Amino acid sequence: MFVSSTQFLIMAPLLPQVARQYCIGQGLLGLLVGAYSLALGVSALFAGVVSDQIGRRKILLLGSASMSLALLMHAMALDFYSLLALRFLTGISGGLLTGSCVAYVRDYFSFDKRGKANGWIMTGGALGQILGIPFGVLL
Repeated sequence: MFVSSTQFLIMAPLLPQVARQYCIGQGLLGLLVGAYSLALGVSALFAGVVSDQIGRRKILLLGSASMSLALLMHAMALDFYSLLALRFLTGISGGLLTGSCVAYVRDYFSFDKRGKANGWIMTGGALGQILGIPFGVLL
């Protein structure tokens, strides 16, 4: 959840550099953030349903592996549109993680420990949003 939440804001400080590197106008830059959010929102709707079918752990592993791969591939983006596609793929990965994370807690933790486990998940998400922009500045 930390990495998934970080991705919402990590692009903000990078947008001026992306505009210079790919010689694009400011109007297109918002698509990089929007593509991630749209893909996350849509895939999160289906992640819970799919995790019911194939298992929470498999979805979480798939989401983590695909997020790692998509983020590594950002360094290989050839142009703005390949970067946009990678942001979309990263959003799908984030949706897999987001959509199945809370369901996993319900399956794995006993009733009296679910609140604490969900608290850690939500804290990870909030921490990712707090650190997203500073991480983007460091990049």
